[in-house]
Amino acid sequence: MNWAVKEFTDDIDPSKYASIILYSVDKHKRQSNIEYTPREQALEMLNQVLKGNKYAKSATKLLTELSIYNFFEPKRDLDPKFEGKNLAILLTDHVDTSPQ
Repeated sequence: MNWAVKEFTDDIDPSKYASIILYSVDKHKRQSNIEYTPREQALEMLNQVLKGNKYAKSATKLLTELSIYNFFEPKRDLDPKFEGKNLAILLTDHVDTSPQ
């Protein structure tokens, strides 16, 4: 992990960070011939998002779900909800936006 070209902060919207992950995948493939699977991309994104606070609760839930999915169904195609842009939507769906 930690291969994304930029670390996540709470100032970055998850959809923007999904684009950063995809850019990182492309960069590593072009420069080092390293290919990251969709599972690795989802794990990287969720682990990076856990470094912040704003989306950490959603990221923890999704990371747990992804880990269980990977454990019980490692050879099955990744559920589309864990693909970058879909994952970004799921992360923001459960954020409390009420004034503190």
